[in-house]
Amino acid sequence: MMTLIGASLLLAACGNDSASKDGSSAEPDAAQLAEQKCMGCHGKNLEGASAPDLTKIGAEKSEDEIHDIIKNGTKGGMPSGLVNDAEAKELAKWLAEKK
Repeated sequence: MMTLIGASLLLAACGNDSASKDGSSAEPDAAQLAEQKCMGCHGKNLEGASAPDLTKIGAEKSEDEIHDIIKNGTKGGMPSGLVNDAEAKELAKWLAEKK
Protein backbone atom coordinates (compact mmCIF):
# COMPACT_ATOMS: atom_id res chain seq x y z
CA MET A 1 0.00 0.00 0.00
CA MET A 2 2.81 2.43 0.91
CA THR A 3 4.51 1.66 -2.41
CA LEU A 4 1.35 2.62 -4.27
CA ILE A 5 1.06 5.90 -2.36
CA GLY A 6 4.74 6.68 -2.92
CA ALA A 7 4.46 5.96 -6.64
CA SER A 8 1.38 8.18 -6.89
CA LEU A 9 3.16 11.05 -5.19
CA LEU A 10 6.19 10.64 -7.44
CA LEU A 11 4.06 10.66 -10.59
CA ALA A 12 2.13 13.71 -9.39
CA ALA A 13 5.39 15.56 -8.74
CA CYS A 14 6.64 14.76 -12.24
CA GLY A 15 3.49 15.94 -13.99
CA ASN A 16 4.00 18.33 -16.88
CA ASP A 17 0.97 20.56 -16.64
CA SER A 18 1.01 24.34 -16.91
CA ALA A 19 -0.10 25.08 -13.37
CA SER A 20 2.12 27.38 -11.37
CA LYS A 21 3.07 26.92 -7.72
CA ASP A 22 0.06 28.97 -6.57
CA GLY A 23 -2.30 26.66 -8.47
CA SER A 24 -3.15 29.08 -11.26
CA SER A 25 -2.66 28.24 -14.92
CA ALA A 26 0.49 29.68 -16.42
CA GLU A 27 0.22 31.40 -19.78
CA PRO A 28 2.25 29.71 -22.49
CA ASP A 29 5.29 31.69 -23.65
CA ALA A 30 4.66 32.29 -27.37
CA ALA A 31 8.31 32.93 -28.27
CA GLN A 32 9.38 29.70 -26.57
CA LEU A 33 6.54 27.81 -28.24
CA ALA A 34 7.56 29.20 -31.63
CA GLU A 35 11.11 28.03 -31.02
CA GLN A 36 9.93 24.55 -30.08
CA LYS A 37 7.10 24.08 -32.56
CA CYS A 38 7.52 26.47 -35.51
CA MET A 39 11.14 27.29 -36.21
CA GLY A 40 12.05 23.81 -37.43
CA CYS A 41 10.00 24.49 -40.56
CA HIS A 42 9.61 28.28 -40.59
CA GLY A 43 13.28 29.09 -39.87
CA LYS A 44 15.20 30.22 -36.81
CA ASN A 45 14.03 33.81 -37.27
CA LEU A 46 10.71 32.80 -38.88
CA GLU A 47 12.22 33.91 -42.19
CA GLY A 48 10.98 30.81 -43.96
CA ALA A 49 12.66 27.50 -44.69
CA SER A 50 10.65 24.47 -45.76
CA ALA A 51 7.56 26.47 -44.71
CA PRO A 52 6.58 30.10 -45.44
CA ASP A 53 8.15 33.25 -44.00
CA LEU A 54 6.21 34.45 -40.93
CA THR A 55 8.16 37.64 -40.19
CA LYS A 56 5.28 39.84 -41.43
CA ILE A 57 2.36 37.43 -41.15
CA GLY A 58 0.38 39.90 -39.02
CA ALA A 59 0.31 42.34 -41.95
CA GLU A 60 -1.11 39.62 -44.20
CA LYS A 61 -3.55 37.76 -41.95
CA SER A 62 -5.71 38.54 -38.93
CA GLU A 63 -5.15 36.94 -35.54
CA ASP A 64 -8.24 34.78 -36.15
CA GLU A 65 -6.92 33.60 -39.52
CA ILE A 66 -3.54 32.77 -37.99
CA HIS A 67 -5.25 30.90 -35.14
CA ASP A 68 -7.28 28.88 -37.64
CA ILE A 69 -4.13 27.85 -39.53
CA ILE A 70 -2.35 26.90 -36.31
CA LYS A 71 -5.30 24.79 -35.10
CA ASN A 72 -6.41 23.25 -38.40
CA GLY A 73 -3.27 23.27 -40.52
CA THR A 74 -3.30 23.84 -44.27
CA LYS A 75 -4.11 21.48 -47.10
CA GLY A 76 -0.91 19.80 -48.23
CA GLY A 77 1.19 21.90 -45.86
CA MET A 78 1.16 22.52 -42.15
CA PRO A 79 -0.35 19.71 -40.06
CA SER A 80 -3.04 20.37 -37.48
CA GLY A 81 -2.81 19.66 -33.77
CA LEU A 82 0.80 20.69 -33.16
CA VAL A 83 -0.19 22.70 -30.07
CA ASN A 84 -3.07 22.76 -27.60
CA ASP A 85 -5.81 25.43 -27.59
CA ALA A 86 -4.11 27.79 -25.13
CA GLU A 87 -0.81 27.55 -27.00
CA ALA A 88 -2.54 28.17 -30.35
CA LYS A 89 -4.19 31.29 -28.95
CA GLU A 90 -0.90 32.68 -27.62
CA LEU A 91 1.00 31.86 -30.82
CA ALA A 92 -1.70 33.50 -32.96
CA LYS A 93 -1.63 36.65 -30.83
CA TRP A 94 2.18 36.78 -30.95
CA LEU A 95 2.38 36.14 -34.70
CA ALA A 96 -0.36 38.70 -35.44
CA GLU A 97 1.96 41.37 -33.99
CA LYS A 98 4.59 40.56 -36.64
CA LYS A 99 4.08 43.29 -39.24
